[in-house]
Amino acid sequence: MAFFTNISHELRTPISLILGPAKQLIEEGKGNDFQKSRMNLILQNSSRLLYLVNQLLDFRKAQMGELQLKVSKTDIFYTIHETLFTPSSPLLRISKLILI
Repeated sequence: MAFFTNISHELRTPISLILGPAKQLIEEGKGNDFQKSRMNLILQNSSRLLYLVNQLLDFRKAQMGELQLKVSKTDIFYTIHETLFTPSSPLLRISKLILI
């Protein structure tokens, strides 16, 4: 597991270096529609990869007892709906990643 943690840390920097310029290019709005769609694809997939890397690091923290739970009251039905049925849900993003 230490190997995956080390690899995860090594991946975060290059992913961040991809995300920054991609966001900047999208915000500038230059280029034709094809170029804009490619920039959005780069941004979307780098964000997914960063999300997965962060999840791996969180899993490692949980295994080592370093991850602290935050207990709070919540509307469980709303949370389930947001997790399963909204376009921006993490579960939907992961399922799209698996399908691609």
